[in-house]
Amino acid sequence: MKRFKKLGFFRGLYYTFFGLSKAERCFNNALELARRGISTPEPLAMVEVKKNGVINTCYYICRCVQLPAIIDGLHWEDKFNPVMSADFACMAARMHEAGVIHGDLNCDNVLYKKEADGHYSFTLIDINRMTIFPEVRPVSDKKAMADMCCFTRSLNVMRKVASDYVDARGWNQSVTETMVRMKDRFNRRRALRKRILHPTRPY
Repeated sequence: MKRFKKLGFFRGLYYTFFGLSKAERCFNNALELARRGISTPEPLAMVEVKKNGVINTCYYICRCVQLPAIIDGLHWEDKFNPVMSADFACMAARMHEAGVIHGDLNCDNVLYKKEADGHYSFTLIDINRMTIFPEVRPVSDKKAMADMCCFTRSLNVMRKVASDYVDARGWNQSVTETMVRMKDRFNRRRALRKRILHPTRPY
């Protein structure tokens, strides 16, 4: 079960009358992922608690899945797992070709299982930020590449996974360096944002 942060009055008002709460987005996204053949924990329920007629707190309940996250093999250079890289790239390519952008594809939001043949299968969590396009509307290449920028800080790891992703998409390998440059810009923006928000912290 995931309990989302309490909502302020105006945000609660919006989710009550105009938009979907994070819990409802998780539930709906999980159903659609399953329909498109993408693994995520089975959705069980979503709960919205109201205060004075306005959503105050919400919960998403899914079946418990006890699996490790890809930080084990796709985050640190000294622990890089080439088999996991190739399998993860294929999963991400299938996801994007199915019209799904995760929106926060970081090293904690993708769980893995090592199969009997030595390859890896993956399960997506934290799915409320997802964008799911109609199946007749493909995800743009730029959005797909941008979705791949979160799972590691290392440009060397990114280069290796990007190369596998490019292969899985059937693209020219020159696109690999485009993805690495996108990752570098992503890292710089994140570092700048941290310095602005927390100027006294050492980085």
